Amino acid sequence: MAYLATMRGIPQFYYGTEIRMTDGGDHGTIRSDLPGGWPGDAADAVTGRGLSEAALRAQALVRTLFNWRKTAAAVHRGGLTHFRPQDGVYVYFRYLEDDLAMVVLNKNTDAYALDPARFREVLGETPGIVGTDVIRGGRFDLSKPLDLAPRTSAG
Repeated sequence: MAYLATMRGIPQFYYGTEIRMTDGGDHGTIRSDLPGGWPGDAADAVTGRGLSEAALRAQALVRTLFNWRKTAAAVHRGGLTHFRPQDGVYVYFRYLEDDLAMVVLNKNTDAYALDPARFREVLGETPGIVGTDVIRGGRFDLSKPLDLAPRTSAG
């Protein structure tokens, strides 16, 4: 989702992805209704009633990313600089004038310490540069290694 929310163009993903619906393997299941809105539905994807904790977390992630995207000029009109994936971590930047978004995708099953010095070409040499984590909130110091949780994104 972080990749789709930060790349050029109109993001497209299959309905139900935002609540972790699975395809079930056959076309009848793939075309299932999104839960909610029909009498007798045990769950409601609009209100969150009856959804699993995993589905609620996925829905919150999508909501956070795409609400942020609405105001991210660098994503809508900016350029892209990406760096060769290294050690299972892919990093790219979206930028427009003073608006800069750094996206980090860690596909590793273990935690990883990412050294931001590799990205000085984009980040510059400003000591004490600080970033904001759009997904989890909080701030991080880009003059020190970033501790990445396994199989996560940051930006």
